[in-house]
Amino acid sequence: MITTTIRLYEPYDTKITRLGEKVSPTCQTAVEVLCDLYDVYYRLLKGRFARAELVALLDLLNGHIFEPKMAVRTDYLLIDIEDGERYNSLSTLHGVDIVALMEKVKALTPAETLFLQFEIARYWEMDSSEDESLEKWLSYWAG
Repeated sequence: MITTTIRLYEPYDTKITRLGEKVSPTCQTAVEVLCDLYDVYYRLLKGRFARAELVALLDLLNGHIFEPKMAVRTDYLLIDIEDGERYNSLSTLHGVDIVALMEKVKALTPAETLFLQFEIARYWEMDSSEDESLEKWLSYWAG
């Protein structure tokens, strides 16, 4: 077991106490639940998107600030995809069927939408996003 310190900003400092009176064990449980959910959503999403679709989504969300409250909104992601097509010709640039991509995104649950965007944000936070790490990330998610 490792020991670490975290900072909880508003409103999470008060939300965590609603989950349990003792903050430290409650945070530990919350992290364990998140890690278990990660495994579940990885299995649910792996292989659902083609490589070109994943590259298009990576490109689309490059530079976005990940906000969990917004990332659960599938409709917001669809608006981003529409804008990416309208202003950057996402489908032509990456060779994807934009309608098929949007249908796949529409079929996502809010939790799947959150998790997908979390994973894309994690990709962009890696120290290196060169070809090798892109290929590794794509092979991990495209199946």
